[in-house]
Amino acid sequence: MSLELINEKLEKKRGKPSGYPEDMHYKVMEKADGTFELCVEDAKKSDDVWKKIDPWGFAIFDEIHDEIHKKLNEPLGLRFSMPTPSKENEPQYEALKRRLSYLAEMNKKICIVLSKGGKEDRLYTMPALDKRPPYEITRPDFAKRNDKDKSGRLEKDFQTFLFGKGLYDEKNSEKPRTNERLTIFGKDFIFNEKDKKKFCIEREWPTGVFRNKVSEEERILPTEYVDLVTINKRHEIAIIELKIDDTKLEVIAQLLNYALFFHSYKHRAEFTKQLEDRLLFKCDSTEYKTKSYLVSNVFHKRFYAVWPYYSRGSIAMQQIVMGYKKY
Repeated sequence: MSLELINEKLEKKRGKPSGYPEDMHYKVMEKADGTFELCVEDAKKSDDVWKKIDPWGFAIFDEIHDEIHKKLNEPLGLRFSMPTPSKENEPQYEALKRRLSYLAEMNKKICIVLSKGGKEDRLYTMPALDKRPPYEITRPDFAKRNDKDKSGRLEKDFQTFLFGKGLYDEKNSEKPRTNERLTIFGKDFIFNEKDKKKFCIEREWPTGVFRNKVSEEERILPTEYVDLVTINKRHEIAIIELKIDDTKLEVIAQLLNYALFFHSYKHRAEFTKQLEDRLLFKCDSTEYKTKSYLVSNVFHKRFYAVWPYYSRGSIAMQQIVMGYKKY
C-alpha cells in the first residue's frame, strides 16, 4: 500500500462516528532520512483539541504502525503539530507539552515530536518534569469542601456520596472525613485490620500553576479539579478521577495532567505540608509516592489500545472498572 493510499484511508475516517475527530488532520509523511512520521495537526483550533490531540494521535499510531512497518519496512514516528498558542491558550499548550514530554520518555521506541508554529519545540527531560523552577507556584490554599450538591447530576452526586455525604456534620469540623466508602474501588482501598486509622479524603483539589503569584496574568497551567485525593492501602497519595457514562478518549490525557501535577510539585515543602494538613497524614517528602486512578463504568472502544502508552511509565496509573462496561 502506497503512502498516498494510506493517507486517503485516514482522510476517509476523519469526522466519521467510527473514525477520528474532525478537528484534527492526520497524515503520514516520509522524512528526509527515509523514515516515516504520522503528523497529527490541529485543524479547527477548538478548545477541545488540547486534550484530544495526544490520545487520538496514539490511537491512530497504534492502528497504522504495523501496516506502515510491514508495507514500507520502516519505523513510524509521531509528530503533534500545533499553531503558536494565543495568550489564552498558553496554559493548555504547556499542559500538552508536559504530557508529550513524559510520554516521549516512557515510549522511547517511538520518536515523539512537538511542533509549535511550524518549528520543533524541544520537549522536557524527565529531570525537568521532576523538578520545576522555583518561580512556579501552586495554590497555597483552597476553600474547605462540603458534601452539598445539586441533584440530577449523577457523577457529582456519586462524588459527594464518596466524600461522605450523610456521615458528617458540617458544623463539627473536628471530625475528619475518611475514605471508607472507597472500598467499592477494590483492593487498593480495602485496608487490613492493622490499619486502625481510616485515612482522610479531599474532593475537588485544584491543580493550577502560576508564575510567582496566583493570578490569571501569571498562569502557567490551567486549573482543573481532581475529583478525590486520599491515601491508599500502600500509603501512597491516591489521585482519583471519576467518570460515569463518559466514553471520551481524552479522559486519559486529563488523568495524566493530574498525575504530572502531583509528581512535579509533591517534593516541595509547602505542597507536602498542604497534603499533610488536608489528609492528616505524615508525608516523607523524600520517599512518598503517588498513584492515579481512572474510575468509570464505561470506556471508549479505543481505550485499551491507547492506555498502555500512558500507563507503562514511572508514574503509577491504574484503570478501575466500576459496574456495567460495554462499548
